[in-house]
Amino acid sequence: MKISKIEQGVVQYELESWQEFLPLITETLSNAPALIYRGQANSDWKVESTLDRLERRFPTKTYCIQGKPQREDFPPAARETHLRAFKETARGKRGLNPPDLDEDEWWALAQHHGLATPMLDWTYSPFVALFFAFECDRCLDPSGQWVEPANRAVFAVFELHRRKEGGCTTTVFSKGRNGTPVDQSGWVIPENAPEHGS
Repeated sequence: MKISKIEQGVVQYELESWQEFLPLITETLSNAPALIYRGQANSDWKVESTLDRLERRFPTKTYCIQGKPQREDFPPAARETHLRAFKETARGKRGLNPPDLDEDEWWALAQHHGLATPMLDWTYSPFVALFFAFECDRCLDPSGQWVEPANRAVFAVFELHRRKEGGCTTTVFSKGRNGTPVDQSGWVIPENAPEHGS
């Protein structure tokens, strides 16, 4: 294991094998304040939501003929339309007398069911994050080709920073409100939460 970069308070560790991961977690990071983790299949990706990535792949484009706009292509759906369609699909499937949900809670429920959302999944377990970093063999590169990434990433962020800055105050599902997050010791954080590294 080597420390490859320290920049703006962020430490980057490069591991050569699986055998280096456990000592990193149990020895090197064991004295750190409470950390939350996120796994990503490609270390080159920004920390951003699946919906952000989807919208970047399908940006709004205007097509012109002889200098006059003829039509526009848009992302698959506006966020409001996307969420409204999920709410309509969920109608009658949340049990008898389900509690009212605010917008962030609806997005978190949609994320739990696999919808692209503006939420970011984080977990208290570095091993759950590691699973998501390696869940798929390949991922899409910027050109749209399925490739095996050169490096995977597990991010660790001080939970205290998130709480102090208000990033987790909107939606924290660590008590089983939607099932999977508690099973994975997880947090669902809105995309606009401030970013702090560890």
